[in-house]
Amino acid sequence: MCIRDRSMSIPSAQKYQLGCRIVNCSTSGSVPFGAKGVVVRLLASGSAAEVVMDLPFPSGSALSGRLKTPRGAILPLKHLLVTHEHGSSLQAAANAEEAAANPTASAASEQPRNVEALMRAAAVAASGRSPLSLNESPQ
Repeated sequence: MCIRDRSMSIPSAQKYQLGCRIVNCSTSGSVPFGAKGVVVRLLASGSAAEVVMDLPFPSGSALSGRLKTPRGAILPLKHLLVTHEHGSSLQAAANAEEAAANPTASAASEQPRNVEALMRAAAVAASGRSPLSLNESPQ
């Protein structure tokens, strides 16, 4: 149970990183309680994250046109329960995608410079499917 207003609360020592799977544990707000998604950006404030949820929801954002369906939101970290940490595997997937795009560079040892590549890798890790475009909705 991950309701903040009850006796059990979200663990305070969670590690938030790009690509980690989360569950929304807020009982109020625009994102449905229990909605699952992926962290795609950590805000500079250190208290919120941009997330892409698995399913569209009525007040979701298309994240400035980066998504075809309204699945995005900016949520306070205190409302997110980390269920899986996929940072290292996402990094490897993003690096592999860059290496395939630029075979002359040694991209496997560099940080990915392309945010879209990391977001696609997050979508792949979340769905367990083959690589898909960020503009496609998970089925």
